[in-house]
Amino acid sequence: MSLTSTRTARAVIYFCCIGGLLVFNSLVVMFLWNHVIPTLSVSFNHYHLNFLEGAGISAFTYVIVFAVRYGIQDRKKVGESERQREHSAMRERCSHLTPEQREALKHELITTCGCKEENERVNVEVRSGS
Repeated sequence: MSLTSTRTARAVIYFCCIGGLLVFNSLVVMFLWNHVIPTLSVSFNHYHLNFLEGAGISAFTYVIVFAVRYGIQDRKKVGESERQREHSAMRERCSHLTPEQREALKHELITTCGCKEENERVNVEVRSGS
């Protein structure tokens, strides 16, 4: 077994990579704030950032960006799975209906919703069992 294939070694490598990215981003933020921004504006009341402040800004930005992105992706997945469950439950309930009950449901949907074409498609799907 190779030393780099153990769980501990992979965790250390991952930790070093993420830590290295944080250090690099902190230095970039610190350089931009301390050297680039003051040259762009003469009236800028300049405050020098130190390394830990750059690290805090980088970490905070990382957390905000990825938390928002994860929330958006998670909401889409939850919405899709809920819709699939609802469709499955509806098909399951409709598969046990008698022909008289199907006609009564169809009539109720037409009078309530007014969407005859959609109801005919659903009725065909329920009859075919798909």
